[in-house]
Amino acid sequence: MGESADVEVSASEYETTVTYGWREPVVYVYSNIPSHVRRMRADDAFTEMRTFPATKGIPEGAQFTIPRSLFDPMRGRRRPRGPKAEVRPV
Repeated sequence: MGESADVEVSASEYETTVTYGWREPVVYVYSNIPSHVRRMRADDAFTEMRTFPATKGIPEGAQFTIPRSLFDPMRGRRRPRGPKAEVRPV
């Protein structure tokens, strides 16, 4: 049975997974959602470890690491806060 080049991919085939190791200094992130992969590649905090080629209609995926201190499991990538507004004297 040959595979068609125009295989329709269901939404369940797209995923982003985050893995924390108990004592690991980094968080591992895998994604094959194109917008997530693009954003992680553009962000210097993420280091691309491995690329998975597109197969059977499933888009290219990639695995990244990010320092644990820069990633929150509930919110994702932590961004540095800007300078606080100056307090005006009363």
